[in-house]
Amino acid sequence: MSHYLSTSIIFTLCYSLPVCAIELNLGLQLTTNNIDVRDESAQNIAQMSNKLALSPTVSLLSKGYYLSEQSSFGVQFQLDGNLIKVDRQTLHQNNQLTNLDTKISGYAFYAMPLFFYHFNRHQPDEWQIKTGVGVGLGYLNLRGNYQITQPSHPEFGETKNIRFSKFGEAIGVYLEVKKGKHAFLLYNFSPYVNNSDYQFQEHNAVLAYRYTINLNHLLVKTDSP
Repeated sequence: MSHYLSTSIIFTLCYSLPVCAIELNLGLQLTTNNIDVRDESAQNIAQMSNKLALSPTVSLLSKGYYLSEQSSFGVQFQLDGNLIKVDRQTLHQNNQLTNLDTKISGYAFYAMPLFFYHFNRHQPDEWQIKTGVGVGLGYLNLRGNYQITQPSHPEFGETKNIRFSKFGEAIGVYLEVKKGKHAFLLYNFSPYVNNSDYQFQEHNAVLAYRYTINLNHLLVKTDSP
């Protein structure tokens, strides 16, 4: 039931815009993932990371809506996601990454409005630069195990198995530099969900190249002659 309600929220937000996603962005990205596990007191009890990885990227983006014709402040809606595979943990005693024979894999999605400032908006021949923040709906599907590495935790040293699929919230910051259909992005979007007594937050730091395909002709209906 919760999955149905959360999915309904995505579509309600999306179709509340005059046109849903009118841009399909395809490309490649360099990604590093981190997963933080926190207990009820918000104490970090485990942190998992991976090596920098190259992977394809696909996202849907609405057109930008501005406060006024002259304003550089605007908002647009984004639906994006990424694969997750982390197999190294940070030891709290010395803050070093090590292999504890633990691994978590899965995927994440986030759907959110992006509030941005657009540099050079009225100079189309220049590089178009946007920087902003987003807050919205997050989703995590994770399976695997991790070890509690916080020495002050009563279950320090124990390995926990996880397998869940849940909706939660997501936050993010981003920088986009674009000219024509070619865009370069630097961003970090973080979905986080609560599962049992713990909160799981994924940090998805990305450097990406994307090529934009306009979908207006597929979404805008024309009258029959």
